[in-house]
Amino acid sequence: MLSGRTLLCCCVACLVFLICFSIPETQATEAIQLWYGEEQQFGFPGLAQPRVNIFGRINNHDQVSSLSFSVNEGGEQPLHIGPDSRRLSAPGDFNVEIDAHALQFGNNSINITRILKDKSRDVRHVTVDYQSGPWPLPYRVEWAEVDSIQNAVQVVDGMWEMTKFGIRTAPDSVGYDRALALGDEAWSSYEILVPVTLNGVDSSAYDSPESVRPGLGLILHWNGHTDSPIDCGQPHCGWFPVGAIHWYTFPKSGPGGFAINTRPSNDLSVALPYVLEVGKTYLFRSRVKTFPLKTHYYMKVWPQGEEEPAEWSLQQTADRKNPDHGGVLIVAHHVDLTLGNIAVQPIFSAKSVPFREYLTILPQVLSMAAAFLFLCVAALNKKFRDSNKVSSVAILLIATVLLIYLEPLLPGVLQQYPVTAAMSAALYLGYDVSSVFLQFMIWIIIFSNYFKMFREKYQESMA
Repeated sequence: MLSGRTLLCCCVACLVFLICFSIPETQATEAIQLWYGEEQQFGFPGLAQPRVNIFGRINNHDQVSSLSFSVNEGGEQPLHIGPDSRRLSAPGDFNVEIDAHALQFGNNSINITRILKDKSRDVRHVTVDYQSGPWPLPYRVEWAEVDSIQNAVQVVDGMWEMTKFGIRTAPDSVGYDRALALGDEAWSSYEILVPVTLNGVDSSAYDSPESVRPGLGLILHWNGHTDSPIDCGQPHCGWFPVGAIHWYTFPKSGPGGFAINTRPSNDLSVALPYVLEVGKTYLFRSRVKTFPLKTHYYMKVWPQGEEEPAEWSLQQTADRKNPDHGGVLIVAHHVDLTLGNIAVQPIFSAKSVPFREYLTILPQVLSMAAAFLFLCVAALNKKFRDSNKVSSVAILLIATVLLIYLEPLLPGVLQQYPVTAAMSAALYLGYDVSSVFLQFMIWIIIFSNYFKMFREKYQESMA
């Protein structure tokens, strides 16, 4: 039988053992925080963008010499550590951005490694269950029935938390573009309804050249972050190209309001003055209707409990230089908000092109028809033929056809190559100017040829 002193020594030894072995594990857990746990799921109900994101924050970030991650025991890839004034909003924030094609179906092993300046290291393991399938449409999110945020939407940025009123930006993690995505690249014509409650506005955005001012809204035809118009490396922080940005702006002075932006620009002007009150819930309804030549965007907003307006508050049209497919990105830019139950339904638009849209390409069609007719007449009538003018019209016709072919490919250029906002705006403007210039030159050459021919006939008749 053990004596009292022996029993006391055994208890002390056990206590020391537990302390020695539990402290390192606790420190390792706290060293690398994971906002959505060590087991995460992507691709269910679908994949809203080509990359998945694992978020967290590291402690003692100023003592870290490197931060990296690996996928399925692959090579180490570096991670940036916040803040970076954009997606990595707070000190110590990190965003593991993984291309979906780098994941295998089923479970994947992600290791996040922190190495301190004293050469010590901490490793945090994440198991990612990756599935792949089309995001269903129609689609509805009832937050009361959701057990995990990532089973309902794809978190693109920031810390979000479940509340009894819906999903909310974590109040202590409000910052640059806290974002959620849903849908996929196959979505084309659809309508989304989402209740939005404004809980507060982060005024620090006014002092940041990157943030400019607080705002919130929906981005339709979203296909993931790119390197345009900003190249941040890891994680990607560009947002071009998109279909349209349905945006509410909080100016530093004066009333705020809504606008629909469909071109690559940083236009924050207010097209619809409107005041969003803190603590009040509003219903946001946005619609996109896609046709072969044009895409139409609509939006309206009204306080919850009031009758829905019969007419759309704003409408905007985009041409083929904007993406005509993609999901939805819900963005809280330096605002604390709560999102209620989300409902998305398909909009069935006729496959035939409305006549009014043909009118938008009528100048190009007439110019090409005139050029083609000119070349046919020149081929049949030697007297009509002027080799220089014929070759010029042929080149202009080919260039016009080529521009029409390239127009829907412009979004891919912005998606694949780093292009600044100024360069992208110049690219779009250059396309439009070139198209008009080519048509103008076709008509100038044709009319000059006819004028020369009639002048020669007049001189012959007068001789």
